[in-house]
Amino acid sequence: MKNPHFFKVRSRIGLINNPSKQKRANIGVEEGSDYILEESFLKTLKSHSVSSFSFPNPEDLSRENFYKTLEKNILLFQNLINREIEDGQTQIVIGGDHSVSLPSVLAVIDRVENSKKVGYVHFDSHGDINLHKDSPSKNFHGMYLRPLFDDFDVLEIDSLLIDKMPTENLLMIGNLDLDKGEFEFLDNKNIKTISRENLLKDGKKVLKNFSDFIASFKYLHVSFDGDVLDKSIFNATGIPCEKGFMLEEIMLLIDLLSKHKNLSFDIAEFNPYKKKALESKEICQEILLKVLDG
Repeated sequence: MKNPHFFKVRSRIGLINNPSKQKRANIGVEEGSDYILEESFLKTLKSHSVSSFSFPNPEDLSRENFYKTLEKNILLFQNLINREIEDGQTQIVIGGDHSVSLPSVLAVIDRVENSKKVGYVHFDSHGDINLHKDSPSKNFHGMYLRPLFDDFDVLEIDSLLIDKMPTENLLMIGNLDLDKGEFEFLDNKNIKTISRENLLKDGKKVLKNFSDFIASFKYLHVSFDGDVLDKSIFNATGIPCEKGFMLEEIMLLIDLLSKHKNLSFDIAEFNPYKKKALESKEICQEILLKVLDG
């Protein structure tokens, strides 16, 4: 079993407005890590370390200085990760909204010292790869991927990674509900994707291609948004998915990536105050155990 270093992150900073097409703010998502990493779960592990970080809440920030504050806190969290993680530990970041994945992968790239060596697997029913100007909600949790792979139209965030990751290093898994700008970017860059339909139609081929993809990178970063799963089994999130994956389907992919020798992993967007939170929390814990047991 891997030796995890968990980074509990209280974050709703990526949600300055209601989530896209939602009537209510996703208040409570910042407490997700406290519930996932409850004491009874941690006691099941042979060894682990836990560090904590808190982003300011968006309502406490001025809109004029929002991105300067976001940049500052991303750097603070990135540096905390690399200051506290030890050799032989597996980096596991638990959010919070999905913007926590940006400092998480930046920390990995900083340790590796080469963005081109890192493969990125994005489990999500959304692209999270908007430009600011194209984002309907203007919520950063729906933009955090873009500055990793392309020039971003907010200088403070774009400057966080000058040497961008190649787009061929990105694989998106989910029945993607994309905004217009995201669709055009994925299409123009020929971003690799796996949908539930792909997996059900030709499972052996999809799993073989997935295995080949993750094996082609010395380092692998995985970011998991619970809304990749169908809302019938994972409802406790900001935008539950109408036609998502079933857990046993996702576990086929998790099992393969868990065997990677240099893996870092994020879980984001679990809200313990949503309906069926207990079931969703237990799924997050089951996924973590599978990742650690690889």
